[in-house]
Amino acid sequence: MVTKSNRSRYREPVWKAVRSVRQSETSRAHWRNLLRDRFASVLPWLRPTDQYATHIPKLGSDYVWHRVVEDSPHVYIAIDEDQGRRVEVQTCEMAIYRFDFGRLTECLAAHFGFDVRFERMHNDPACQIGVDSPLAGVSFPVFLQCYRISDAVLFATDRSDGPFILIQWGDEPIDDRTQRRLERHNGLLLTLDQFASLDKRGELVFADSATSQLNAFREKHLPNTDAANPNIGFATPAGCIWSDVSIRFVDQHSVRISVHDQTGIYLYSQMGLVDARNRQPTKQWELLANFAKGYGLMTWNSPAACRKNKKRREVLSATLRAFFRIAGDPIELTEDKKGWRCVFRIEPES
Repeated sequence: MVTKSNRSRYREPVWKAVRSVRQSETSRAHWRNLLRDRFASVLPWLRPTDQYATHIPKLGSDYVWHRVVEDSPHVYIAIDEDQGRRVEVQTCEMAIYRFDFGRLTECLAAHFGFDVRFERMHNDPACQIGVDSPLAGVSFPVFLQCYRISDAVLFATDRSDGPFILIQWGDEPIDDRTQRRLERHNGLLLTLDQFASLDKRGELVFADSATSQLNAFREKHLPNTDAANPNIGFATPAGCIWSDVSIRFVDQHSVRISVHDQTGIYLYSQMGLVDARNRQPTKQWELLANFAKGYGLMTWNSPAACRKNKKRREVLSATLRAFFRIAGDPIELTEDKKGWRCVFRIEPES
């Protein structure tokens, strides 16, 4: 999953070892050499595969490798070509072990509070490991670097509609072009080597630095949910009318809005439909959701029909006019005067 990067600087030798082997898997003998006195504590993080190495390193050497052959059934010999020596090798030392990225992902998710969504492809420069959803309707994808940081940033920006979080292994230098791309797409780059390490028991230990960075990132990119000062206003193109507006519920707290080439996901609070007393959705938001369930139509036969909806509809219409800055009534009486219909298109959560 990862490849060697000589430019990165590491304080935690375990992360350096993981980054130094292709696909983060190699023989137990090689892991032993890479980790040295840390091998026993890191061993629980290594998962055996059903593969065996054809070459293993000389014990304590990073450069001398021995070819392994089967001398007799279930008996394997490491051949030192230079010295002409043959040494019997335990099968377990030939076994290929892979670093447990699933466990690392779960530990990171538990510490930072994001949901695990592990999507790993063999040759991708990064993989998505989760989604950070600090507020209903708002989510930031979380990626883990696999190859060069420049390629990982490109991968993350291509797969994110907005701000994202990318975790790199070590302090790998970033070129100016990659840095500008990261900033332009509002990406947060966290360095695993700076905020996480394995203790002598093999437990993952976290520093507070990354949590502070993440909290600042969330505060910067979360919408304003202050009921006294809601963040109202959609960038409606000039000349639009209500029939140009399309609203689809994403979940119970947010909607996706499209008006011509303008689109975005908005919380109830951003649309001015938040109760100042408890910061919960207003009755007008509930009414909007009920209109969505009826695909824009509400009659006396609708499950949510009640006399209180008359006043709620008036308030909802005024709020929508202020949000979209479109004149006219967005919700009008049906032709038979027995119900209301939305002039704009509205759909429920799929």
